[in-house]
Parts: sequence; structure tokens; C-alpha cells
Amino acid sequence: MITVAAAQRPVRMRLDAGPIAQTVDRLSVEFGDQSTREGITSVVYRCVHDLAGSPLGAMPELCERLARQRLLDAADSVGNRR
Repeated sequence: MITVAAAQRPVRMRLDAGPIAQTVDRLSVEFGDQSTREGITSVVYRCVHDLAGSPLGAMPELCERLARQRLLDAADSVGNRR
């Protein structure tokens, strides 16, 4: 017989805002001619939300890659190909 321990409550971990702000800064330089800083910030925070559950240490890089791809896709959809 295999015994399975009761599920533990999920642990909420906080993501440091510093790397996220740096991501917004870098993407603002890269996409500043196509989107406002507020728009880029919104995309980045949606990516953070969508990547919830990913390893915390990988979040800044994953978030930046996903946000960059979403911004590129948005530029392509309105004809602003890079």
C-alpha cells in the first residue's frame, strides 16, 4: 500500500520588483517607439501573472522573453514589423 501525504498549502513567494522594473526599462528602450511605458509595464505584469508557478529564480528571464515576444507579436499585428 502506498500512502500519500495530505496536500500542503501552497507557499506564496514574492517576486522582487527590481528585476521587473529593469525588464520594463530594457523593453521601453527597445519598444518605446511602438508602445508607451505604461503599456509595456502592463504587458510585463500580465506575463508575471501568466508565469505564476514557474521557478522564482527564472521569473525575470522568462518574463522578459515572454513580454518581448508579446510586444513583437503586437507590432506585427499592426504592421510595425521590426
